[in-house]
Amino acid sequence: MYFKGAGVIFKTLISFEITQLFSRFTKKWKKFKKNKENGVDKNYRVWYYK
Repeated sequence: MYFKGAGVIFKTLISFEITQLFSRFTKKWKKFKKNKENGVDKNYRVWYYK
């Protein structure tokens, strides 16, 4: 019983971490795409320094 519960908690934690990473990545990607429309030079600066 205890191990089953621990496994569930572990799985939920992992999935939460993945979603957090994914949301962060999508935010960065949106920013990157937006800056790409403005100009290549600007978007590279943003991509590397943020």
